[in-house]
Amino acid sequence: MTFEELIRFLPRPVTPRATVLRPGVRYSDQPNPKFIAPTFSIERPFASGRTSTILVSAPAAVGKSTIATELAHLSSAMVWDLAGFQVGTDTFSGTILSCFGDSAPAILAGLTRGDFLLVLDALDEAHVRAGVQNFEAFLEDITRKLKTARAHPALVLFARSETSELIALALELEDVPFARLTVDFFDRERANAFLERRLGNILRE
Repeated sequence: MTFEELIRFLPRPVTPRATVLRPGVRYSDQPNPKFIAPTFSIERPFASGRTSTILVSAPAAVGKSTIATELAHLSSAMVWDLAGFQVGTDTFSGTILSCFGDSAPAILAGLTRGDFLLVLDALDEAHVRAGVQNFEAFLEDITRKLKTARAHPALVLFARSETSELIALALELEDVPFARLTVDFFDRERANAFLERRLGNILRE
């Protein structure tokens, strides 16, 4: 699957933006000029009109946060960097409430319908910081909101391969309709393009 194909699966949120951005919560308004679009291997396929959650996994240092940020930019979604969170019970719903205030019910309704999207990054760091019990409580909060089928996915989760196994198990146990992707390593063409964009001036000197 290409990055462009993934973007086409996602909704474009039309509800108002958050009025308050807590630490770790942001929008990505500018494109990354050095971004090289990856491809993905499909570990668990999309179900059209059903999939509520997309789990994206990759080894460390493959560029998950860069992908998450560009995906949020292109889909006009909010991105949460969970490395700055202490996750636990009601973190998911509570963060939406604290950011959107009186608009929070409309946001939650949009998530339920599949016309609002959130991108959650750094679930590995959140897991380590919170501990097993708090992280499992956080996952329970997510699964309660994502159990029903919807027109478009409402949540994209980015995690390293090890943590993604735990997340996938939690989603499966709660019958959450989710798709699972793995970020592919760059082929030679993309690797050369990456080096050119990152190191072009140095390489030409």
